[in-house]
Amino acid sequence: RKTPVGQAKNRVSLEDRTARALGLVQRSLDDVRRELGLPADAQFLGYGIHLQDRDEFLAFIKISESSTQKAWTKNPVDAMTYGNFADAFADSKKCAGSIIVGMFDLGNQIYVVQIGGDSDR
Repeated sequence: RKTPVGQAKNRVSLEDRTARALGLVQRSLDDVRRELGLPADAQFLGYGIHLQDRDEFLAFIKISESSTQKAWTKNPVDAMTYGNFADAFADSKKCAGSIIVGMFDLGNQIYVVQIGGDSDR
């Protein structure tokens, strides 16, 4: 289906719609680094899914019609990362009690910061 001229630029991505629905404000990585006091060269690894009560990160998820398989890790280095917030949010809804985190590589450690709240909405 063709998009009428002028409407393509008005389309909002799934990630933007999800963030807006959750009341999240999109900021640049440079702004986030400054707000958190991280070095300018801290590499953003992506979004992760974290269980705060067990201090574990989602390492693997496989979903089929008949089952959902998940594996968790204590080490954020082994955590699964997502390139966009919408994908992390979709999987976090399948992990009761989870939060979405942003993960930054500081060279000697992985810095983890909460992005989204409890997925049991």
